Amino acid sequence: MKIYLILIMLLVVACSSSKNSLKNSLTNFTGYKVYNIDSVKNIYIIYARDNKSLPYKILSRKDNTSNGELIKLNNAYPFILEEVWSKKADLVNGTYYYDTPISVDGDSITSLHAAKNLRGLKFIR
Repeated sequence: MKIYLILIMLLVVACSSSKNSLKNSLTNFTGYKVYNIDSVKNIYIIYARDNKSLPYKILSRKDNTSNGELIKLNNAYPFILEEVWSKKADLVNGTYYYDTPISVDGDSITSLHAAKNLRGLKFIR
């Protein structure tokens, strides 16, 4: 009986400490800092870095009618990213995104993303 009680107490302590570490990691996330904006045909390409300085290439269709906050260089935004292409899955140097060819930049960026809360260059809260 004592063993079960000790195991339950250890389980409770372990779960609460992992919950706190997850909460701290989410609290410390400030978003993706935009360091470059480019465009190809009907697509905006937003280059951003996360807290760990990992580079992201975020694709967004040009859309001038959306409401929202115009994104600016050197500002951070909590984009909700979804991967649309990965070098791991396809062994090529790019893909088509809405009929527009998009390349991957060397070894630093290995996947392409779209943000659910980005329309054109407008961040939607």
